[in-house]
Formats: sequence, C-alpha cells, structure tokens
Amino acid sequence: MSTNTHSATGRARSRTRRRSARTFLRRRSGTELLELGLVAFPLLLTMVFGTIEFGTYFYVENNLQAAAREGARAGVVAAADQRDQAVLDAIDRVFSESSLKKMDGFSYDEPIIDIQDNYLQVTVRTTWDRVPEGLRPMLLIRHPEQAELKGFAAMRIETNTLTP
Repeated sequence: MSTNTHSATGRARSRTRRRSARTFLRRRSGTELLELGLVAFPLLLTMVFGTIEFGTYFYVENNLQAAAREGARAGVVAAADQRDQAVLDAIDRVFSESSLKKMDGFSYDEPIIDIQDNYLQVTVRTTWDRVPEGLRPMLLIRHPEQAELKGFAAMRIETNTLTP
C-alpha cells in the first residue's frame, strides 16, 4: 500500500510542476513578443528605408544613363550643324517621360557633348543633393553635394558614303 500512496503523491507533484511550468511559459510569452518587437522594429525600419534610398539612387543613375544614351543616339544621326540641339532635345524627352522631372527640386547639369575620333560622347550629371529629400529618407549618403551621379554614352558618328 505504501507504494500506491507514494506513486499517487509523485504523480500529483508531477502534475503540479507541469501546471506551474505552463503557467510560467504563458506569462512570459507576452514579454518575449514585446522584446522582439522593440528590438526588431527599428532594425526592420532601417532596412526598409535604406532599401528605398539606395533604390532611388540606382533609379536616378539609370535615368541619367538612359538620357545620355538617347542623346548620343539622336546626335549621331543628326546633321553636324544640328547635332547639339538634337542631343539636348533627346535628353529633355527622356526626362520629361521620367517621373524625375515631375519631382520638385530635381535638376541636372548642362549635358557635356564632345566629339573625339569620330565618336560622339554625351555625359549627363547631377549630384545626390539635387534629388528631393522625400526620396532619401535616411540621408545615408554623407556629403550629398559631392556624391556625383553620371550617365555616359559614346557612339560612332557614321557618315553615309553612298550619297553624293
């Protein structure tokens, strides 16, 4: 009989331990979630805004490259006396179709148009401080006035030898 009493008491103690462990875990689960939120939220927020800022950086650089390429493409087929104007018109056309031109504060330097060894070279530049502040929420790039974004294209000027 003493064995049955001893085992019944042991089972009762075991149940009590399991209950207290469950109660303890239940009470702690809310704190753990709160701690996770307090640690993970700023980290997640930093990653999201950093992604937005660097995405904007590459978007602006891609548009500058597209403008330089289209300017060079328009300039190589234009007559020599109309070449510069054709390049400028093509660059303006690219930016007018882009969302960058619609943003308040965005601007770029006067494009550099150069001819060397029968190649037309077009460079379109801006600096990071000319991009509206709403698109650079974390200001991750230090000294934005020195961070230059540039698009460059060079194309060979073809002359038509068949036409007199």
